[in-house]
Amino acid sequence: MYYCVQCGASYEASFKFCNRCGCAVIPHPQEQIETGQLPEPDTIAAAVPEAHGTEFPPSFPPASHDAPTVVPVRETSVAVTDEPDPSPTLPEVMGAPLIEAASSVESAPPVLRFVLLELGIIFALSVVAFAVADDLSRAALSVWIPLMAAICALPFLLYYADKTRKMFKHLAIIDEAVSQAGKRLLRQGIVFALLFLITASIVGYAVGNSGRETQQMITDVNLQVSLANRIGDQRKSAEKIVPAQIAMYDKLETDVRAYSSVCKKLQGEWTVYDGKYPASHKTTETSLHDVDIEVKRADLLLKQIQVARQLRSINDADQQWVGWKSDMQPLLDEENALD
Repeated sequence: MYYCVQCGASYEASFKFCNRCGCAVIPHPQEQIETGQLPEPDTIAAAVPEAHGTEFPPSFPPASHDAPTVVPVRETSVAVTDEPDPSPTLPEVMGAPLIEAASSVESAPPVLRFVLLELGIIFALSVVAFAVADDLSRAALSVWIPLMAAICALPFLLYYADKTRKMFKHLAIIDEAVSQAGKRLLRQGIVFALLFLITASIVGYAVGNSGRETQQMITDVNLQVSLANRIGDQRKSAEKIVPAQIAMYDKLETDVRAYSSVCKKLQGEWTVYDGKYPASHKTTETSLHDVDIEVKRADLLLKQIQVARQLRSINDADQQWVGWKSDMQPLLDEENALD
């Protein structure tokens, strides 16, 4: 059983990362010896004195029986000290390269950080795609605040995502599987980004198209109300005599034709709206009924304008009155019946 240097949790010899804190654990020396990453301990122990240049005392020549041999005495000073032997121990020799390699990289793969940054980039790109598609469909700049926020956030997200991705390359010093995991996350992020971009563009175009149609219908409704009020004011302000009424119809022709056109356009718009939003059928049905009545009113007004043009060519007042009663009054009664 071995223990993590980061949090103290126990781990097996085959573990690559700590189960508790995710720290990259150092393989046990015995496992490195078995896999051929380090030499046998005897070889290392034998190499320690030579590596540190330890000088062994010279051998004395053997004494001769024939003549005495004078051996020069070399003064040496041997000091007794409590300092430990500077020669490295076996665990130090075996563990030093691994400690140095492990300290040069992150303690754990930044998977969570990389995934969060990827999701942030995908979200920002989706906002941009949605806003662009919506604005193109509307032919106007409408979703500009989220668009600007996403554009400003993208450079920072891309920078930190690339910086985090490079950490996976450094962690490959300990385990190549970490590098493969980083590449896999990058590929998956690209696939999800493409899917989200396509979906956001389709939804943005649909929302923009619906918004454009709604805005156009609101504009047409406002125009209808404005024309109806102007036509009504002109009809009410005219005197209740035949010559004045005939002159009034001459002034109404432009507004009545525009009123007839916008009412027929609203008929089609309300029909499309009713098909897209069946839940609002009751409200839409009422609006369609009102528009149908106004289309019929506009048609009657155009007929009244045509009759007034014919009556204007009659110079005799009595004949105008007779023509009014026979040709104009039925159209007026039919119009009143619409209400």
